[in-house]
Amino acid sequence: MQFEQSRRQFLRQWRIGALPIPLAISACARPTSQCEASSWEIARLEAGKFFDCYHISVLSDVADLIVESPEKPNASDAQVVSGIDDMIGDWAGPALKVRLARLPNYLDIYALSSAGEMYPFLPQDRRRRVLAGFDAAAFADRQTDASIAYREFKSLLLRFYLSSADANRDYVRVPGGYYGDLSDSEYNALLRERAERFTG
Repeated sequence: MQFEQSRRQFLRQWRIGALPIPLAISACARPTSQCEASSWEIARLEAGKFFDCYHISVLSDVADLIVESPEKPNASDAQVVSGIDDMIGDWAGPALKVRLARLPNYLDIYALSSAGEMYPFLPQDRRRRVLAGFDAAAFADRQTDASIAYREFKSLLLRFYLSSADANRDYVRVPGGYYGDLSDSEYNALLRERAERFTG
């Protein structure tokens, strides 16, 4: 429980009651922590390549709430956050890494301010309300670090989810590698195949 208590103490000192999303917070770019999740309402997941277990757990829950649909697989089924985690270490620049690493802290601060508890300790209906408020604030004031981090994460999440085989019924695996090595003939064949599927 030591990690949770120290994290609570850290976040409570940053509590800003009037602001929907705080303007700044001190956080390390690559978090490292132990997850004692016995009292969490969200599932405790293993650490990824870039994100630690707390970040993976919180971001996976957020992703599932964002793409929540009874007709489609959720973001966890499509392994969206794992995909983002894999990409972050190899592709993202330093600024994006810092912002995404801070996102769970921003969400915890908002949850403390609006619901009186950190995000993982809230039941699902209250997490859903907190996330709705956080989302609205992030798009209303687009200049804060928290807003930018959330919108970047949401954009990546939707791109990964909508291009996944689990979520997209029209999914077609791009032939060849993922290094820009499609030939003109392969690319044109792919376009013809897609056109035929949509036209007849």
